[in-house]
This record gives sequence, structure tokens and C-alpha cells, in this order.
Amino acid sequence: MALTTRRDIYRYGEMAPDHKVILEAETKNGRMPVAWTRVHNGTRIFHVALGYADEMESPAYRQMVRNAVFWVTNTKPPAPKAPAKKVED
Repeated sequence: MALTTRRDIYRYGEMAPDHKVILEAETKNGRMPVAWTRVHNGTRIFHVALGYADEMESPAYRQMVRNAVFWVTNTKPPAPKAPAKKVED
């Protein structure tokens, strides 16, 4: 997945050793996580350090958040809807 931002990226300190990075940013200081997951005491956690309005308009951003909601709630997404049938005259 690729997202583009021109905004500053929040810098993290020490991360939990069991976190799983799902999105990184390339910065002048190297790579850094901007979205990650973790299971802590049986609770699923998702964190994303992006959230400016222009970033949230990205289809890739929205898909990542949608997927995260299903992962955090441990549910399956609904089956895709079948395309509407073409009505011929």
C-alpha cells in the first residue's frame, strides 16, 4: 500500500517488541512506522499516526482503516456485493 503525505510524521520512542508495523514512512531521517498493530493482554490494538483531512481522503488510507476495524473487532468483512445486472431494452 502506498500513501503520500507532505505533513510531518510523528516520531515514536521505544516501541513494544511485539508490535507489527503495517505502514512505514520514508523520511530524511530514515524509515519510521506510521501504522502498527499489537495484541496486548488479549486486546487487539491498531494505531495510525496519519489523520489530516487530505490523507483521510485517500482510498488506500480508508481501506487500511476499514481493514483495521475488522481486525480489531475480530470480525470478517461482508462479502462483496455482486455487480448490478445490466437491464437491456
